[in-house]
Amino acid sequence: EWIAALKNTGARIVQFMPENAYIVQATSSQLDAISHLAASGTSVQYVGAYQPYFKLSEALAALAQRGLSASNRRDVTVQVVSWPGSDATKHAIEQLGNVAHPTWENLDGVEALRLNIAETDIATLAQLADVFAVEEYVTPVRNDEVQDQIIAANFNADQSGPAAPGYCTFLTNLGFSENMTDY
Repeated sequence: EWIAALKNTGARIVQFMPENAYIVQATSSQLDAISHLAASGTSVQYVGAYQPYFKLSEALAALAQRGLSASNRRDVTVQVVSWPGSDATKHAIEQLGNVAHPTWENLDGVEALRLNIAETDIATLAQLADVFAVEEYVTPVRNDEVQDQIIAANFNADQSGPAAPGYCTFLTNLGFSENMTDY
């Protein structure tokens, strides 16, 4: 019922935030209606602006406190609220990172782009109204084959540890295609 009451103000729920909070996109009149819900003692307990520093991951916020350098560059992922008016913000972000072929990933309510920017542009990103989050990009690494062997009960002959290498063979024996490259 309380989510329905929030939606009835006309505001758009962008994202759930633990614990029991929502980031919403709202016009001034919609924000007034949400503030009225808070004042009338409903389930809405707080209404406030989504400040730029809320948008930074813990690591980037710590970096910003220590000081940002224009000479250092960082790989970041930036998320922008999906709505018809966000194109200008997305274009501005693309210019910061000099992205030749931007590929925005749709994440159901927000769109994300990975780019390399000067550290000082982290603050610029956080100031953009349509930006929802900025976090440092961490290159994924494959390091779970041993775990996969244990979970699959694929142990060596004396049962003292996981059988390795051989996970690809193990999956092939289960019927997975040998042409798959992401084992």
